[in-house]
Amino acid sequence: MEPLLRIERLTKHFPASAGAWGSSAAVHAIDDVTLEVRPGETLGLVGESGSGKTTLGRCALLLVEPTSGRVFFQERNLLQLKRGELRRMRRHMQMIFQDPFASLDPRMRVAEVLAEPFHIHERLSRSEIRARCRDLLRRVGLREDALDCYPHEFSGGQRQRIGIARALALQPRFIVADEPVSALDVSVGAQIINLLQDLQQQCNLTYLFISHSLPVVRHIASRVAVMYLGKLAEAGPTEEVLRRPMHPYTLLLLVSTPEISRSGRREFHTAPGELPSAVHPPSGCRFRTRCPLARQRCAVEEPPLRQLAPGHSSACHFAEEVPSRLNPAVFPM
Repeated sequence: MEPLLRIERLTKHFPASAGAWGSSAAVHAIDDVTLEVRPGETLGLVGESGSGKTTLGRCALLLVEPTSGRVFFQERNLLQLKRGELRRMRRHMQMIFQDPFASLDPRMRVAEVLAEPFHIHERLSRSEIRARCRDLLRRVGLREDALDCYPHEFSGGQRQRIGIARALALQPRFIVADEPVSALDVSVGAQIINLLQDLQQQCNLTYLFISHSLPVVRHIASRVAVMYLGKLAEAGPTEEVLRRPMHPYTLLLLVSTPEISRSGRREFHTAPGELPSAVHPPSGCRFRTRCPLARQRCAVEEPPLRQLAPGHSSACHFAEEVPSRLNPAVFPM
């Protein structure tokens, strides 16, 4: 099956000022990432804040123009499309933003928010647009009278439902969901996850689901890709990656997830070190400054993303040692 979205050697560097003399520098947000998303699946993209997840999602939709690389959607290179062609292609590619409070214009009623895509891409009468907007609200579990309200009149979960409705307006095939539940209460977030899964079945949607929460990704994604400091560290079927990680960073994420002890208290396993600077990333393997398996080779040779099992790849020189050398209950300091 041909991938719906294919990213090849994608790189995005943002200009930055470094030093008292204002010498040029660059933030290495994404470096040489290759990734595929298959039709109808949910690919989970996980990593710490600053790992490049959101930038990758925005580059996939060309909301941010890559520094280099190629982005194919339905086998068409988006970077080679003319302005009009890209505009027509955008109706098939939408985004659900992280913050439901910032992603909606507070000066616009819900009817105006949902009608905007139709004004840009469709030629419909007012009554037709109004009917489409009512249908969108029903799909996401909101009442029709919400059309005449402003965003501040809704809770965070309701606002996110409005954001989802806006993303569905043009019947897209592909949606980038950028941490859509991270700003919500756990129970509300669970409702949104269930809604996204229902909509995926009803509308034949494909998701790139960005998150820092492995339990959420395990629930919604069939495959997972792990990012660290602008690079892919590991990728494969979700259950296989989370049960038998082949990269030390994936294990770090797993043991950093809070667990409930027998006493009922939440326990955290702390991970060593902090995310290095994206302006001056470490040489060789970018994770080596925090990795208990790091050796001299890791400082001088960048590990390629290599396949270790069918569909399961890792960018670690010593990936085969990860399951046997590291205890998933206690990350060695």
